[in-house]
Amino acid sequence: MDKQGLQSIQNPMCVDQVYSGLDYDNSVSVIHGPDGSEIVVLEEDFQNGLKAIHKFVDRVVDTPGPAFRLRVTKGRLMPMRTRLSNIPTGSFISRSFRDTYELSEQVRIFLEAEDELQLREEFATEAFRVECWRRPNGIAVESANNLVELIRHKAMNKDFRRRLAVRRFAAKSNFDRGAKLTDALFAAHARLNVVRIDLDYRAQHRPSLPQIKADFARFLNNRRHNSLFDSTLAVIWRLECGIRTGYHIHLILLLDGEGTRNDGYVAQQFCEYWAGDITRGRGRFQNCNYDKNKYKRLGIGMIHRSETEKGGKRDVLVNTVLRYITMVDELARPRIPKGTRTFDASRMPQPHSGRGRKQRRPDFASNLSHEGALRSE
Repeated sequence: MDKQGLQSIQNPMCVDQVYSGLDYDNSVSVIHGPDGSEIVVLEEDFQNGLKAIHKFVDRVVDTPGPAFRLRVTKGRLMPMRTRLSNIPTGSFISRSFRDTYELSEQVRIFLEAEDELQLREEFATEAFRVECWRRPNGIAVESANNLVELIRHKAMNKDFRRRLAVRRFAAKSNFDRGAKLTDALFAAHARLNVVRIDLDYRAQHRPSLPQIKADFARFLNNRRHNSLFDSTLAVIWRLECGIRTGYHIHLILLLDGEGTRNDGYVAQQFCEYWAGDITRGRGRFQNCNYDKNKYKRLGIGMIHRSETEKGGKRDVLVNTVLRYITMVDELARPRIPKGTRTFDASRMPQPHSGRGRKQRRPDFASNLSHEGALRSE
């Protein structure tokens, strides 16, 4: 494989960088206990499984050679491990999940290769994986090497390259747009109060796509009559669809730091507005600001424009919180009807000329490029 070909499909952003934002995500499974109560189960293992497959395919593309090399040792042909010997399994990815999500191109070709070689069930067995990882036998070596070779062949396909480029371009464009918006706001305001909430529905009230579109449009459009939005300068949001949780919204609200203080309380007000006024008790929420200090990398709450050092709150806001909301679509995104917007942000604020009467703060939502686009069709 030529060097130019390898460079053309390598991931421009480390997968770990994107997955690091999962600390801020509310991807959960909701099951019911014997008494009918809701039990919330984190899907961390599932996310880690997707990450393992994604990184393995990137490693296959970037590393020449087989999963196992054969070498004669003491007159016997013995398999030797390589960087590609630890092969993940796609057995945890159900058919319903594959039908619900457009998986990353890396995960997609991994599953295709498993299916074509009829290895999915084989790799899922613990005995086979022990053979691959610790004591590789002839069958395991052949299967592993065939899988690696087929993945590498698929990764050089023009259609794979095209799909990967399109998805990466869209994800990077969304990230750049959100980053430029936050930079513009920090240029105009010394402090921003950043609220990060997730808007969801109770298990017994899973919404249709038109329903969540209508509810979220009403949430934004009602700001004209709700003083809760008075200090809101801009919003950034993403629509997601969990296989068990259904449709939900990840929302960042960027507030004027001069007009607000207690971010946990303000975030709770937005959450209760969603659950009560908008969804009439059908909705639920996650207030990320309420217990924000649990996050190892804090990028919400009151942030000063000067906190740009690596690991500073402004840096984390852009490179962890915003990166996840925009870049996660490169890894798995819901299959939603074409034409449905799944990400948007307020338009860039217009600079003030500095002459004449002080202008009133613009109505943040009137500058949303999606104004009206989320209304029920």
